[in-house]
Amino acid sequence: MRRILTYTITLMMLCITAGKLSAAPRELRITDGSNSITLAFDSEPTVTFSETALVVTAGESTLEYPLTSTVTFDFVDASGVKSVTAPDVRFSFSSSAISVEGLAAGEAVAVYTYGGQMVARAVADNGGSCTIDAGTLPRQPLIVKTSKTAYKIILR
Repeated sequence: MRRILTYTITLMMLCITAGKLSAAPRELRITDGSNSITLAFDSEPTVTFSETALVVTAGESTLEYPLTSTVTFDFVDASGVKSVTAPDVRFSFSSSAISVEGLAAGEAVAVYTYGGQMVARAVADNGGSCTIDAGTLPRQPLIVKTSKTAYKIILR
C-alpha cells in the first residue's frame, strides 16, 4: 500500500510539473505480482532497466520502480477510443530474462540493436510464449520485435 501511495504522489508531481495533460495522455501500467499501478504522462515515456529498477523517463521527470520480482508493463490508450485494440502480446522483464506471452505457436521474437543487427531470437512454444536470456544481450538500446508489435528497451 505504501509503495502505491509513493508512486501515486510521484505521478501527481509529474502531472503538476507538466502544467496540464494533453487531450490524450499516454498511460503506462506497471504490474508487480498482484499489485498494479497506472501512470499518466503528457509526453511519450521511455522505459529502461537498471540492475535493480524499472526506470520510466518522460520529459525532465524520472521514476524508478524497484525490481523485487518479475515486473510486467504495457501502454494503455487513455483517449477513450473504444474501437482501437492493443495487441495481445505481453512482455515481462527481469534482470536475467525477457519473457513474451500471447504469441501464436511458432511465432518468432527477435532482438535487434539500433544498427539492425539481430542479437537474439526465440520461437514461441505451443502455449504461445518464449523466453530470451537477457544476460547474453549487449547493454545498450535494443528493439524486441514480434510479428505484431515492437518495443524499445535499454538494458543497463
